[in-house]
Amino acid sequence: MSDPDRRHRAVASCPYREDVRFPGASREVARCRLLKEISGVEDDSLLDASRGACDVCVRKFPPSVTDINSVVASLLYGVADAVIKRGGTAGCSSAEAERLRARAKQNLEVIMQPGAAPAEQAKRAPCLYLGRQVGERLCENCRGSVRLKVFKCHHELYRETVVSECRRCQDHEERLATGPGAVTTWSAAVTTAPRDQATLTESLTSLGDAGWPEAHVFAEPESELPGDLDEARVTVRRQKLGAWPNWLLSLNEMVLRDPHADAYLLCQDDVLYCRGLREYLEQTLWPSERVGVVSLHTASHQDRGDQDGYYATGYGWGAWGAQAYVFPNASARALLRNHEVVNHRQRGPRDGLCNVDSVVGRWSLNSQLDYYLHSPSLTQHIGEASTLWEKADTSGRRRAATFVGAENDIRSVMGLPSP
Repeated sequence: MSDPDRRHRAVASCPYREDVRFPGASREVARCRLLKEISGVEDDSLLDASRGACDVCVRKFPPSVTDINSVVASLLYGVADAVIKRGGTAGCSSAEAERLRARAKQNLEVIMQPGAAPAEQAKRAPCLYLGRQVGERLCENCRGSVRLKVFKCHHELYRETVVSECRRCQDHEERLATGPGAVTTWSAAVTTAPRDQATLTESLTSLGDAGWPEAHVFAEPESELPGDLDEARVTVRRQKLGAWPNWLLSLNEMVLRDPHADAYLLCQDDVLYCRGLREYLEQTLWPSERVGVVSLHTASHQDRGDQDGYYATGYGWGAWGAQAYVFPNASARALLRNHEVVNHRQRGPRDGLCNVDSVVGRWSLNSQLDYYLHSPSLTQHIGEASTLWEKADTSGRRRAATFVGAENDIRSVMGLPSP
């Protein structure tokens, strides 16, 4: 028997294929009842599948309401998109269509890198967003009463998942490696604004001594810049943005300029750093597999003086100190697309111009990605209030109580070998 005959018999045996018709001389379409069962859409015109789609579908694993293959996912995405554009339809609201589209996207086939073996998809490490088990559901493609474990998914597009869906998901992010070698490439930058007492030159010198001599500077208008600063390393804003807008825009530019960096270091302009800091971080990052951010600055009242090294916190909005944040690549991108982060400029307190640390802390807490501090503090605050936020200062609790000094090598302090 020829291949076309086998394919024809397989397609004809599909239990979901209905109302086969030929709207054109060489075009065959059928209604997919599985799409209707999944979506609830009553408009049959949205549920058609071409013969080509059916041919490919039957070559993959048999789909069901609870476990869809990539072809059904592609068709479901189209149905959901059409419903959203209509503002909802009988049997399926816009909100439900949004959830269906997210589920469909999760099950589209992942495009593997050139030369990668298909088996690599099945060997994927656990996803950064994979949370705890929240229940079970019946496996419709298994013999007997097999139940699949259902896990919480912390990605903003999804709510829950099973292992097979997670492995196929296009938004899968591998969890972080820990220890030496996990971070080798950096994107580093400093935000600056006009100050009564300029601190940028001193801060950049210290940052260079710490291991980042080529950090980019994102400057508000009228900022005092060092005379020997390479123009290629400076971006001067044409209008005053404010602390939070300049910070968020700077992080976005860093990710777009250096999309494959292992870590993004975004600092403020009034900070001193321990010597050897870059080498120390490259030996010790990441402290866990699910890091949202590591703060290199530890405010005095949040420092655990009896515990050396990294420690996770759950401060949320109560986080203090955005002097020097290090983000893993995936976490930086997750923060930039988070709706609460994006909406802070419009809806946040004090006109959404400040509270960098609070926004990052709340995002980290809500995303279930760890917010880490370090004792002793790896940086020190040296500036007074800037013209962007006149009431903010670096006195009292905002200063680090355990900073060992910019002249000291943090590797020696922490008992690590220095080159």
